[in-house]
Amino acid sequence: MSSTGYRALARGDLHAAAGLLGRAAALLPDEDPSRPRLLLHAGEALFEQGEFSEAGAKLGGAADAAAAIGDRGLETTARMSRRQLRYATEGGGTDEQVEEELEAAIATLEEIGDQDGLARACRFLADVRWAGCRYGAAEEAALRTIEHARLAGDRVMELRILPALAALALWGPMTAPHALALCEGVLEEAAGDRRAEALTLRAMAHLEAMLGRFDQARERYRRSRATLEELGWTFQAALTSINSGAVEVLAGDLSAAEAELRTDFLTLERMGERNFISTTAGFLADVLYQLGRYAEAQQLSSISEEVAALDDVSSQSLWRCVRAKVMAREGRLDEAEALARDGVSIIGGSDDPNSRGNALMDLAEVLRLAGKRDEAVAAAKESAELFAQKGNVVSAGRARAVLGELTGPGLPTPRR
Repeated sequence: MSSTGYRALARGDLHAAAGLLGRAAALLPDEDPSRPRLLLHAGEALFEQGEFSEAGAKLGGAADAAAAIGDRGLETTARMSRRQLRYATEGGGTDEQVEEELEAAIATLEEIGDQDGLARACRFLADVRWAGCRYGAAEEAALRTIEHARLAGDRVMELRILPALAALALWGPMTAPHALALCEGVLEEAAGDRRAEALTLRAMAHLEAMLGRFDQARERYRRSRATLEELGWTFQAALTSINSGAVEVLAGDLSAAEAELRTDFLTLERMGERNFISTTAGFLADVLYQLGRYAEAQQLSSISEEVAALDDVSSQSLWRCVRAKVMAREGRLDEAEALARDGVSIIGGSDDPNSRGNALMDLAEVLRLAGKRDEAVAAAKESAELFAQKGNVVSAGRARAVLGELTGPGLPTPRR
């Protein structure tokens, strides 16, 4: 049963893997040395299905079982995996604190020479740095994950981290054309692993949209979501709209963007997820603002604010920028400008040109509504430059169009 479970895990069938591995562990005596690892893998599969409570129980059981047989490396790995579950679903602690915990775990695992545990630790480290929009540092951790997975002989882990390189190319400073080329290389390397292919296609969809290739972008994100749902990767499927919503915004179909984001927001809400939902709520709030539904945008920005961790750079910037635009529409111009500048400052330390450019466009909107033409022009110009650096042709074109409007005659009177 355990070998069948591991085969299911390798092909990405999480539902079968979680059930088979969990049942195999239940049939073994407590002192069996293979039992903790079965529980670890079952817990990780449940995590990816969005079964967070059951996943936590399995991972906790893995840690206790490893401790009982004196397997220090596996105990450290299981406790770290349970911590990752809590980080992903509830937050808990600052990123700096979590990194300190991880460095301590890494030191223990290095002392033991546990390559499997080190691969999981570095994967978690990549996630933490990713959340702080430190994409260069996250890439370094992802590459370390691949190195340790290879040393451990864990081809499944190696394939599972490869799509992170594609996503980091998307969100980081690499130009869109070069990022697409990197993604093609990832697809070739990961050929046959349907999860890795699906996650890479998701990043490619967003990159294609930046270049104005919307038909290709839609085909890619729809195929990605369908594959993840088919395989039972429910949690990952519910993160699709962070990219597919952006595709539809770039394509100018705000109703489709709302549908993508709202579907995933409701799914994450049902799961009880408390980390990525703040970002999804922030993007949905911005789409609602663009649709002119300001009260709803305000409501979703409040949800994002309430849930977002203090060092969740993306969410903390997003909700401020949306709220600032709503406040400007209400005539609260000084408060709006201060909040928008906070949003720009928060994201300004990241190496994500698109998010920085979007925040500057939001500031330009607030300044335009306040009648501050020169300052709005400066913000829009900087935004256009960032989009151009990324190779985001569509957003750069829109920023230049706003610049043209700002340098034309007259500015609109703020609507109160």
